[in-house]
Amino acid sequence: MSQSTCLAERLYERYRQKMYATAFRILRNADDAEDAVADAVVRMLRHIDQFTEIACADTAPSAVHRDRNEALLCVYTRHAAIDICRRRRPTTPIDDAPEIPDPADTPEDAMLAREQIDALRRAIDTINPDFREVILLRYAHDMTVRDIATALELNEVTVRTRLLRGKNALHIQLSAQKEVCP
Repeated sequence: MSQSTCLAERLYERYRQKMYATAFRILRNADDAEDAVADAVVRMLRHIDQFTEIACADTAPSAVHRDRNEALLCVYTRHAAIDICRRRRPTTPIDDAPEIPDPADTPEDAMLAREQIDALRRAIDTINPDFREVILLRYAHDMTVRDIATALELNEVTVRTRLLRGKNALHIQLSAQKEVCP
């Protein structure tokens, strides 16, 4: 057995319960959590060189290496769980969504609505990535503040702060766009 295979097995055995708990907190579904752990293990195998600090021997790894390995595996698991969460939600890109015309809408109203959506997309693209991430998870993926905090390993106050700052940044960007194109 190669050293990397031995290392991967030891890491999986040591952290599989923590990885599963991380995925389950986000997904709230046992099968999806197992899938997230499997995806995280595949990523771990692709990046096994990041985990070389602990040896395959039966000696206990240092606390620093154990914490680093645990953190990397939890991040891999969290990202895999968020990806599964995104995939399982039935979403249609806004561009492809059928428009349901409101009988009261005129063609001018429909064009204005499309322009507003385009302006919002451009504004979202320009804000800080941390703000963008929580804004999209909250409003595009309908995640609660608690779920976002769990998924991103942040506390809820930080998520709320980023949401507020992100909305303020969007307001500023949309106001600037409105001034340029009245």
